[in-house]
Amino acid sequence: MVKESGQASIDFLTALIGKPPIIDRGNAVDGSDRAGHGFISPDGTDSCQSDGKEKSYVRRCGAEDNAGKLLLAIYDPGSNYDSSKRVKIIPGTEVWEFKQQPLIDKIRKSDGKVAADGIWWLPFSTERRKNFDMADTGYLYVPPSCRSIGSRCRIHVALHGCKQTAKEFAVTAGYNNWADYYKVIVIYPALGPQKSLDGEVCAMPAAFPIADSSWVKPNPNACWDWWGYLDDETPQAKRYLTRKAPQIRVIESIIVEATR
Repeated sequence: MVKESGQASIDFLTALIGKPPIIDRGNAVDGSDRAGHGFISPDGTDSCQSDGKEKSYVRRCGAEDNAGKLLLAIYDPGSNYDSSKRVKIIPGTEVWEFKQQPLIDKIRKSDGKVAADGIWWLPFSTERRKNFDMADTGYLYVPPSCRSIGSRCRIHVALHGCKQTAKEFAVTAGYNNWADYYKVIVIYPALGPQKSLDGEVCAMPAAFPIADSSWVKPNPNACWDWWGYLDDETPQAKRYLTRKAPQIRVIESIIVEATR
């Protein structure tokens, strides 16, 4: 599963930038090849190498900068990475809140059918599940160059990972440090928090190897729906792979609102 997901990411990036990306395969000097689950940022709060003590899963591996290199690959693929263009300090107070709930409610009214998140032999739906496991509040960063009337900027959506919180990810992941250079407004949609299971991985512990099965619904590690936990078996099985997925529809609504 991990190998296949990784290869899918490589294939996607190759198609996006028009050439095979450079991949660390176990020889990174900064230790980033041993980071495991996590996002690497110069402002990371966790150790570079997986050690079981993770809190934010935003890791610091020297100057390695996932956000900076990702934005370079998307918006300026013909150029070399230049760390001098990175704004070193962005205060956390510059990350603003916005309400996701009204947009969630619209999707709930139009097509709100989702799988229950109770134990499979005792199905029930929490309010969190009725909200597609999304939080009431999301976050965004608008760089100075995008705040004046008439300014033209891109919208970039950055999704936090399993076991991460949107606010901490927004402050530490490093997208904001490049937002002014690339003239992007960064939007951080948020999933509702949940009590995580022990262990560094996104799925359930090895004793429960069924976590990626479509019929396992609780989503304890607050992952985005990449295996179908919001889908009932019928009629919308595999909906998570399409634009009809509830979380995707909410994110699309957020983008539309941001461009008005």
